Amino acid sequence: HSPDNGNNPFVPANDGNKHHPVVSILWRSMLVWCNAYSEMTGLSPVYYADPEYTEPIKSTFPCPKEDEQAVGYDNINPYDGPGFVDTPYVKWDSTGFRLPTETEWEMAARGGNPEAESWNWKYAGCNDEASLIDYAWTKENSDNKTHEVGKKKPNSLGLHDMCGNVQEHCFDWFVVRESDDELPTFFNLPWYGPDKRPSNEKPSNSARIWRGNGYSDDINIFNFSLGFRFGYVPTRSAPYCGFRVARSIK
Repeated sequence: HSPDNGNNPFVPANDGNKHHPVVSILWRSMLVWCNAYSEMTGLSPVYYADPEYTEPIKSTFPCPKEDEQAVGYDNINPYDGPGFVDTPYVKWDSTGFRLPTETEWEMAARGGNPEAESWNWKYAGCNDEASLIDYAWTKENSDNKTHEVGKKKPNSLGLHDMCGNVQEHCFDWFVVRESDDELPTFFNLPWYGPDKRPSNEKPSNSARIWRGNGYSDDINIFNFSLGFRFGYVPTRSAPYCGFRVARSIK
């Protein structure tokens, strides 16, 4: 149930789109979906409303509508109260589905092996723009729309569309630099590369991380590189952003 997603009506699956990425979905709705799919498949949910992990989050409302803390909730800004859908308790050792952390996403996109030559490649699966169209749906070959998953070449882990098709949400809060001397905005942060995050970053409790890039991105600009990072509030959605899931395997 997504009370604040009224401008993005549900589009039923059909033969033309049923294998495309899901887009126009809120970050918080992704959490609810992950919990629901976990229970549907007999796995334990990951996201909870209580620190004892007894109440899986099942609604995109930050708290019950009759709760006094719901008064004034404006459907735009995330609700920072512990245990609400924007700030859930996370049972990391659950067997169920969840959003990847930013680190997990980048590890997967780069192939998982820091010793491999491909670890520092610019894109997932290749290192040059000429080859990128074989691995990614971009502005140049997408006809400005999503495409069926898995139709482009995978990276070294066998993962498709880590570049291109749609951007993907991660679990983490977006982080910004404590000083804005170099960057007046927290959007379009420069590429740090793996293990090169600056020490003067701090969480910004208004946005969650996007990684990757989408079908409308031009390969000649920075945000098609693996290091591109973007922040977006969990109460909003976009037609060029979706998600992929992860699981903690014991």
